[in-house]
Amino acid sequence: MLKTLEEMKTSEYEQYVKFFKEFGPLLKEGIGTDYANRERLADLLLVETTRTKPGEYTTLAKVVEGMPPDQKRFPTSSARPASRSRIPLTWKATRPRGLRSC
Repeated sequence: MLKTLEEMKTSEYEQYVKFFKEFGPLLKEGIGTDYANRERLADLLLVETTRTKPGEYTTLAKVVEGMPPDQKRFPTSSARPASRSRIPLTWKATRPRGLRSC
């Protein structure tokens, strides 16, 4: 199943985004429960960031890739994407310094 999802994410990204919108919470839950596949599941996650348009997703790898060299971590929020109109304070604090958050 994971291999199929990895292939879908690579070759049919728009379809994968639709899948992720529906089943993403289950993938996130798997990271905390399926330690043997934790890394593979993490690679399947998509996130909204302070630099994506509302409703658009990116990968964790792209978030890390775009971070400034001195940034080692990024703040996260468990808020649902629909509530994005209220940006968490941690996100607001990172913007002036050019840091990434998701």
